[in-house]
Amino acid sequence: MREILSELNTTPGVKGSLVVSPDGIVIASELSNELDDDTTAALVGNVVTQTQRLLRVGRYSDMESMVLTASRGKIVIRNLSNCHLVVVTNQFINLDLTMLEITSAAGKIRELGRLPV
Repeated sequence: MREILSELNTTPGVKGSLVVSPDGIVIASELSNELDDDTTAALVGNVVTQTQRLLRVGRYSDMESMVLTASRGKIVIRNLSNCHLVVVTNQFINLDLTMLEITSAAGKIRELGRLPV
């Protein structure tokens, strides 16, 4: 799984990536030194939990993906059923092109089978 994340990190503009459990525990990580694995995972776990709660209230289906945009970059979260792929990017990234790479990485992680979380 770390090889998939490392490959994804070679995409221009990607600062790092990780796979987290639904409750925000790091499963695998390839984040740059400027980012803390546990803090990023906890943030994602909280954001996803609150988003899923809101979607249930609105009677929408589960979240498939989400993009958090900040002044210094973006965080892309992809739902992989029993875990989440998280990709941290810089603020200048072309997400249209990068989403193809993220989707490919998500598919490869899914092919690994059900993850023990």
